[in-house]
This record gives sequence, structure tokens and C-alpha cells, in this order.
Amino acid sequence: MKRKIIRLSPSQVPLFYHRSVIEVDCYAGHRGEETPRRFVVDGRESRIVNVVARWTSPGFRYFEVQTEDGRSCVLRHDTVRERWECITS
Repeated sequence: MKRKIIRLSPSQVPLFYHRSVIEVDCYAGHRGEETPRRFVVDGRESRIVNVVARWTSPGFRYFEVQTEDGRSCVLRHDTVRERWECITS
């Protein structure tokens, strides 16, 4: 399965999205690339069952994920500040 790579700058992320700073657990694969596996938003834990897409922009990495309860969201990792955000509509 081919993955579609989309590159966005932070200014291209729509302003109407809600952003929450979150706690994320990651798995580092054999190439050392960290992939989110679980995250906590407002005290609610969600396990990630599928990474649908991933892309980068300067200073940020993005992951579109599906959770075990069927929800989808975009996780954004600020690589400069070492901070994760959940971007949902």
C-alpha cells in the first residue's frame, strides 16, 4: 500500500481546528523513527491502531491516526519545542 505524503506549513493548518497539548507514547522502529502508539488528551487515553498518513514541514511532523474507538485525528509534533498537539475539527 502506497502512503500519500502531504507537506503543509504550520500556516496551512486551518485555524478553526482545536489544538490541545497532549501526552504521546511512541515506538522507535529499526530506523529510529518515532511513531505514535498511544496518546492522552484531557485525561482520556486513546490507543492508535493505524497511522493513515504522515508528513513533515519545517520544524513539525504530522501523523493522521485512527484510534481503537474509530476516531481519526491529526497529531502534530513540534520538533523544536519537543511538544505534541492533537489537531481535531
